Amino acid sequence: MQQSGIHTLYDPKDFGRNTILDVVFIHGLQISDYEDAYKTTWESIIKEENGTKSKVLWPREWLGKEDEKEARIVSVSYNSLAIISKLDPCMCKNPHGFELIANKLLRRLMKARIGHVRPVILVGHSLGGLIIKQICIEANKPNSHFGKNENAFLSNIKGVFFYATPHLGAKLAKLHKMFWLLPYEASPLMKYLGKSSGPELMKLEDDFYKACSSSKWKTVTLVEGRKTPIFKIMV
Repeated sequence: MQQSGIHTLYDPKDFGRNTILDVVFIHGLQISDYEDAYKTTWESIIKEENGTKSKVLWPREWLGKEDEKEARIVSVSYNSLAIISKLDPCMCKNPHGFELIANKLLRRLMKARIGHVRPVILVGHSLGGLIIKQICIEANKPNSHFGKNENAFLSNIKGVFFYATPHLGAKLAKLHKMFWLLPYEASPLMKYLGKSSGPELMKLEDDFYKACSSSKWKTVTLVEGRKTPIFKIMV
């Protein structure tokens, strides 16, 4: 499966095995190029026995290939630029871009038949965790065009992992105020993250738990425990 914005990192059927689970990874904000973020976000540096270092795409190597797993590993990509040109009329300038991105990703996941019949686990890094919340909210809206498929999507979600997700906003995102003298500006996505404990993020939190209230989802949140060496704040 290779559709616009949907990238299959590992598919059991390519190795003659049945697929019993879909695991979906969603990346966060990107400073410049976001097109490869579906892959680079989830790469780790490992040290080989001979002392050399190499990159490993751990969702594929550790969750997919090892031990003959039967989970399809999928990673999505979307326009997640944190900084945009003031002269570029791109879609990510839309003040409602957050909801539009989530709705578009839900459409793509539905088209890829993710969540139709198999259990789903969603994994989000940083902004990706907030996108996951909005995807679930979009799927839970009444009278939408997805019909019974979106109900199946919600009911098939079994777990959500949040990696360094700023549930109540990120202090680092407020640095966009420094750009006013430059030919660049913060994207609406970055400004959204800068609204610490604002009404938008509080509503997102409430609506997300309404969407999952009727399901037995398990959620896990992993956070950073050290301040960044430059800004001395928790990202």
